[in-house]
Amino acid sequence: FRKTVEAVRAATAATIEVLVPDFIGKDGALERLMESRPEVFNHNTETVPRLYRTVRGRKSVYAWTLELLARAKQIMPEVKTKSGLMLGLGETREELLDVFADLLDHDVDYLTLGQYLQPTLDSLPVDRYVPPAEFDELGAIARSLGFKKVASGPLVRSSYHARDMAAGRNTMRTFVTVAVVLIAALPGFAAEPVRQDLFTAGIGGYELYRIPGIVVTEKGTILAYCEARKTGSDWGAIDLLY
Repeated sequence: FRKTVEAVRAATAATIEVLVPDFIGKDGALERLMESRPEVFNHNTETVPRLYRTVRGRKSVYAWTLELLARAKQIMPEVKTKSGLMLGLGETREELLDVFADLLDHDVDYLTLGQYLQPTLDSLPVDRYVPPAEFDELGAIARSLGFKKVASGPLVRSSYHARDMAAGRNTMRTFVTVAVVLIAALPGFAAEPVRQDLFTAGIGGYELYRIPGIVVTEKGTILAYCEARKTGSDWGAIDLLY
């Protein structure tokens, strides 16, 4: 991690965010990383304590996640610390609010909240699809509690609008989420963009990317989610596609 940050910094003027694992059993790893002085230190909490080992694995420890985030800030007080949660795994509202409080108690600055999507047939199933309005409400609560920046929505992921967060810009935008059904056969999708008009009333078309390797069945229906950002009076290109 440290060598990568140093190489990027030597070659560019980029603001750097690192997304790191637990570093359990890696004595000195965090300290060596922080010597490279990233602007944003990101380590995902993923879920609530009750579900921690089910979601993250038997060796995962909720308290260790909190401690790692706090230690990064202790080593480098000016770093912005960041963590993310996946919703729809069976957590309750009360459990989420407790996690928000724990993160703030450990000096976490930025928070991301997104919908859990089952990546493989062997992965944990989705317990519930959280409505966009509920994401908006939880995001507003998180801001009111004291997080400096919050991104909350069904398709938000840990590095969602990372540049805006790091620069202190407002990450609140108007979003539209759409589901597109694609029929595909092996070996996969073509990589070129496909133009489709998904909306009327002046919203216009989006550029949809058929990404290789997202085939779930040999011949079947692929459900792809995409998200578009409103910029000024125009609608921008898709941010994410699943």
